[in-house]
Amino acid sequence: MERFAIDLDPTQLVHWLLAEEEEGRLDHNIHAAHSYSWQPAPDTAEFRLGDEEQEDVDQVTLVGHLEIAPFAEGDGWTLRVRAEDSLGPRTPEDEPVPPEEEEIDLATFEEEFIRPKRAMIEIEGEARDENAKRRLQRLLQAIETDRHRKRRR
Repeated sequence: MERFAIDLDPTQLVHWLLAEEEEGRLDHNIHAAHSYSWQPAPDTAEFRLGDEEQEDVDQVTLVGHLEIAPFAEGDGWTLRVRAEDSLGPRTPEDEPVPPEEEEIDLATFEEEFIRPKRAMIEIEGEARDENAKRRLQRLLQAIETDRHRKRRR
């Protein structure tokens, strides 16, 4: 399988998928999920705490995954979107966040990662061979052309 970066506006991608879904024309498998990752908070002036308090503070990031693949597994391609949104520092007293990945729908993915326009987003394609890559390129061209745009205005 060959992996390669995709240069596509994530807003356009998700809006196109939502429009296809709304029209009942979505003919791809869509899987969306989010999870949280924790890292020790950086030792910067912004977080000046004592040693004991510093140990209790974590930097929390909301991570989103969106995977688009054809219904026919033999088509041999997958389009993946990874989004990361830093939520900032958290202490043990803050509201707990789920420790495991949670499945979400496409509209929730848009709400959490696309609308706020603060997430770092990467889009990657994966293709089994050149024919699969061409099929994925046709999908990307349809998204860029976006026949739904006229109706949204």
